[in-house]
Amino acid sequence: LTLTAPSGGIDANFDATTLNTTSSGTQFLQEANSVTIGTSGLTAGSSTITLGGGTLILGGSDRINDSTDVNVSGATFDIGDFSDTVNTLTLTSGSISGTSGVLTSTNTIQTKSGSVSAILAGANGLTQSTGGLTTLSGTNTYTGVTNVTDGTLLVNGSIASEITVTGGILGGSG
Repeated sequence: LTLTAPSGGIDANFDATTLNTTSSGTQFLQEANSVTIGTSGLTAGSSTITLGGGTLILGGSDRINDSTDVNVSGATFDIGDFSDTVNTLTLTSGSISGTSGVLTSTNTIQTKSGSVSAILAGANGLTQSTGGLTTLSGTNTYTGVTNVTDGTLLVNGSIASEITVTGGILGGSG
């Protein structure tokens, strides 16, 4: 299945097990149930892929274009054992799950609310903002400062960077 999805995106009526898309606009996956990214990959060029519901499974390593932003907003993004790099990773709500796979963000990782069990990597740190609660439970390898500016960041795994709290709460068992 090859699908070109302009700004209208993919909604709850989309029914496929493998997704390969190329588009120059913003793409949305809304209530897609369970979809696996196929070998041709998934790209929005230099725009944003917003995962708005259901589960998106990374079907192999390097399936998302490195210049594409990914926003997990009410969905589950399951990277499993695979690794990929995106431009900017944002967790608005929902979860980013994984076992030994690594999700690398070229820019600062943005978290607002949700949970992350996948390993997060990158050189520009992580910022927890807004009044939400984010839980990190993976063995994260990103460098750069972890900034908590609002809300709550619970680290139940580990992070490899210094932490700055200018607002909000830092906690957890890690």
